[in-house]
Amino acid sequence: SWKVARIRQVVPRVGVGVVVNPSSYFADGGVPFLHGSNVQEGWIDLSNVKRMSRADSETLWRSKLETGDVVVVRAGFPGRAAAVTADLAGANCASVLILKRSRVLLPEYLVMCLNSPVCRGQVQAAQYGAAQEQINVSDIVDFVLPLPPRADQAAAVDEAATRRQLLDRTTVALRAQVNL
Repeated sequence: SWKVARIRQVVPRVGVGVVVNPSSYFADGGVPFLHGSNVQEGWIDLSNVKRMSRADSETLWRSKLETGDVVVVRAGFPGRAAAVTADLAGANCASVLILKRSRVLLPEYLVMCLNSPVCRGQVQAAQYGAAQEQINVSDIVDFVLPLPPRADQAAAVDEAATRRQLLDRTTVALRAQVNL
């Protein structure tokens, strides 16, 4: 009974981070300046994050991130997605796709969908490039997603988290057995 929708129908704006000379904005301090290498499957790795001055970030407001936005890798590992958490609100980004927070999709649900085999197939069908595969805004806006009610989205996200925790515990136990 779930509806199916294209991303363009349920996300208010899809854009892209800074693409013209992003390295010219690197600074010693300021806000995090996320790149595709920071976006992992379902989380954002800040161990090697670059920085951008607050002034530059304000000037480049279209690529400024807010809590609940979803960032998607455009090139390298196209389609890999993570949600922007409250601690990253105000960060900026370079050459990643930005899906602004939707009123009908939970950010965690959207991330789960984008990282699923169904969307991975859509990424593979759309990606191009010989040296480095990539996707663009014009590709991702036409991706199709299941659109359950928000309560069902929350339940799916909770179920996935529970299964991921079980898998993590099982992995730890298996490693301990192998070490024995």
